[in-house]
Amino acid sequence: MIQLRSQDGAVARVTADHAVEYVDSDGRLSVVVVQLRSGSVEILTPGDPVFNAYCRTHKLTPSTVTVHEPFQGGHA
Repeated sequence: MIQLRSQDGAVARVTADHAVEYVDSDGRLSVVVVQLRSGSVEILTPGDPVFNAYCRTHKLTPSTVTVHEPFQGGHA
């Protein structure tokens, strides 16, 4: 289940078949979190064919997203 929490602690739940869209400062889509009727959650990111289809369907422009490799601590 997806839920949104305000700073005062109040929770609003996102119902099935809804999505939460994260957009950059120019309104371009960077991540989509989709709540499915089955109760599962999908996270869509640029480069994913489903993300690209979502952008086309909703006439959205994808953002440029930088994915960093996990950092392994230690000495260089």
